[in-house]
Amino acid sequence: MMSPLIQNIIRFAVIMAIQVLLLNTVELQNVTAVWGVSLFKPFFYLLFILMLPSNLSKAATMIICFITGYVMDKFTMATSVSSPPGLHETACVLIGFMRPFILGLFFQHHTKEMNKPITPSLSKMGFKNFFIYIFIIVSIFICYYYIVEFWSFKFTDILKMLLKIVSCLFTTLILIILSQVLFVDAGRQNRRR
Repeated sequence: MMSPLIQNIIRFAVIMAIQVLLLNTVELQNVTAVWGVSLFKPFFYLLFILMLPSNLSKAATMIICFITGYVMDKFTMATSVSSPPGLHETACVLIGFMRPFILGLFFQHHTKEMNKPITPSLSKMGFKNFFIYIFIIVSIFICYYYIVEFWSFKFTDILKMLLKIVSCLFTTLILIILSQVLFVDAGRQNRRR
């Protein structure tokens, strides 16, 4: 059995590879665009932050979130000039700050009973709690991200910003839930063998 540190390092590498090598490429090709706005720009890498163990200190969580955002900024700066530098970093640190409060809503009784770290996931939280948890975290991230990106606040920019927020939130949530469903099903099949 792997240590939690090794599991998180592998999870980070796999999720970032999917985001950078696959999802960012699809978004850059503007496969789906309405009024010049790409409707497919998921932030799948947020799954790594969402699945950090619940017993991490706020400082450790924020440092990990900063590093995650820094890596994304470095990979996206080479391909995109539209977003300000450090946007992923600040958005990730924001959700890193908010995460312990939001987790407290869903895991307070679990952590007291078990006295061990819990990795938030669909299988541990159930669909309703997991969906609410990811919806709140991803909404905070995406709203902050696009409000800063569309800072000019022209009327047409506000409409584009709202369209991007809704489409990005939808695609990110779908991909995160789909990955959890596939992961849960694969885990259940492995346990049965």
